[in-house]
Amino acid sequence: MTRVPSLDPFIERKLFTVNTGHAVTAYFGYHFGYHTIKETLEDEAVLALVKGALKESGQVITSKFDFSEAEHEKYIDKILGRFLNPYLSDEVTRVARGPLRKLGQHDRLVRPARLYYELVHEEPTHLAKAIAAALLYDYKEDEEAVKLQAMIEADGYEKTLEVVSHLHDSDSLTKSVLSQVDALKK
Repeated sequence: MTRVPSLDPFIERKLFTVNTGHAVTAYFGYHFGYHTIKETLEDEAVLALVKGALKESGQVITSKFDFSEAEHEKYIDKILGRFLNPYLSDEVTRVARGPLRKLGQHDRLVRPARLYYELVHEEPTHLAKAIAAALLYDYKEDEEAVKLQAMIEADGYEKTLEVVSHLHDSDSLTKSVLSQVDALKK
């Protein structure tokens, strides 16, 4: 046990690394036709996308808190090692379930992407692509995915992002996400 003055940095690190990494892997996995988290990460191209998203969320963590980049990189590697554990077969659709909650303004995808803009002052390309993949998640046995797709069908991506994620059409993140939706649909 390590005594620390506040748990907040560690809670945020867990949310932005474990939860974000798991969700990003699941949405990319579903998009690219994989069934398990392990199988998804065995694709080098998808692994690079996940690592890119975790690098972006990691820059938020190291900018906000007293974690060194090297220390946080070790943490990312440890988490990815857990995701690749052959004894833990986790289905992509189980991890991806609940996209409306996961796309919320204070949750694992949108919050680190917004903070990346604020703290790093660059476009969070990989996180934007992960948000786009979450918007495209259309698993018919997931009630929230069905509702999300109905919202998109009725109102479009911009309005859905406004309602679900509190992102407005003038937000830079909205523009990044919409560009990534177009790229993933090709």
